[in-house]
Amino acid sequence: MTFGPSDWFTKPTTTVFLYTRISTDKQSADDKRKVKGKDGKMVPRPAKDKTTLKRQKQEVDELLKAQGMPKVKPENWFAEVASGSKGERTQWLAMREAAMNAKGRVVVVVKDPSRWARNVDEAVLAWAPLKKRGIPIYAIGTGIQTGTNDDKRPSENFFFLLNSGFA
Repeated sequence: MTFGPSDWFTKPTTTVFLYTRISTDKQSADDKRKVKGKDGKMVPRPAKDKTTLKRQKQEVDELLKAQGMPKVKPENWFAEVASGSKGERTQWLAMREAAMNAKGRVVVVVKDPSRWARNVDEAVLAWAPLKKRGIPIYAIGTGIQTGTNDDKRPSENFFFLLNSGFA
């Protein structure tokens, strides 16, 4: 049985996509702060400006470095405030599309499976096209990844999906 990152994750030619998510703006007092929108009304800060999401990205960046994986390019970081039980998450779907359209070897990284989804059905539906394209989802904090059509990893798939389903 193989567990942990695939060897090719550490190659400099690997493209890493990162998805970070929090469920609500109430994660921290700083996350609740609003800014003036273009119309002068107070609106929530952009997701990438929220302290909790920046901290989640920093933790992943440190783990990527420690595991010898390439850095996430700024345009490959997708972040949002949305319930993990919903399938219609804008940035989640945008990240999946960008990963699907990328050239070469691609891996999608999340801090842990619960950041990918909190609903097994939605997790599988979103993962299926990635799997067919040979793109695994790697939960860097727990060291488990989903398989692909070529690299099945049934035990890791089970653990990843099991951990995605708990809310």
